[in-house]
Amino acid sequence: MDQIGHMCRNSERTRGALSISAGMSLLALLVMISACNADTGADCTVMGAPAGIAVQVEHTAVAAVDVKACWDATCVATTVRPEPGHGETTGEIAQVTDIPARPVTVEVSATAANGATTAVGTVTVNPVPLHPNGPQCPATGNRAKIIISADGTVLAG
Repeated sequence: MDQIGHMCRNSERTRGALSISAGMSLLALLVMISACNADTGADCTVMGAPAGIAVQVEHTAVAAVDVKACWDATCVATTVRPEPGHGETTGEIAQVTDIPARPVTVEVSATAANGATTAVGTVTVNPVPLHPNGPQCPATGNRAKIIISADGTVLAG
């Protein structure tokens, strides 16, 4: 019986040591995680915002907007379909993942639901870095803006 009592006491000591060891490991992990944000003092999450060109549509007849963005020897073409705005401004993002933070030439062609062209134009935009977590966190991409006005004029936003 003495031997069983000795084993139980040793088992309790081992469990106590393991609890202290696990607690110290958890504490070390929390200190390391805190240190990751110590340089900025900010909580930078993985939340992002789509890079590309924000397309603001004020022309009520626009059903689709073809956007072609070019810089250096690279061109990216995409189509956005604005949600019906019932006379209000609507907006979509033409996703251009690698758009740089320097001047970009954008060709725009907007069409109505019946296929008629409602706006055509070429503008130069200057994409800016996006900081959805605030300026203290790294940029998640770059974005520019174009506007298709109510009279069909294409403008850099």
